Amino acid sequence: MFMPTKNTVKIFVANTFYHVYNRGWNASKIFRDESDYIYFEQLLMRAFAPEAVANEQGRLYRNFYNDIHLNAYCLMGNHFHLLLYQVDEHGLSNAMKSISTSYSMYFNKKYK
Repeated sequence: MFMPTKNTVKIFVANTFYHVYNRGWNASKIFRDESDYIYFEQLLMRAFAPEAVANEQGRLYRNFYNDIHLNAYCLMGNHFHLLLYQVDEHGLSNAMKSISTSYSMYFNKKYK
């Protein structure tokens, strides 16, 4: 669903703002109905909340609050934008990998 940039090495630095955006393959929709938007917002909330959130079995979801601060976001039908402040130099990569993987699994399961 999300396409990585081919053959590039990204170098991120600590204590810096980043504008992150991603869109569906071939500009296809990544949010098809309201529940998709809500699920993605829940992923953002649990990833960047001050307190870690647990699932039904009590296992904590990954939390990036100490590494990344979400300042603003915009969800469009075929893409999203995030304005993030990175505290730790590896926080951005780890957070986006976690959120993108979780949303891709949700989307692929829902829409087969």
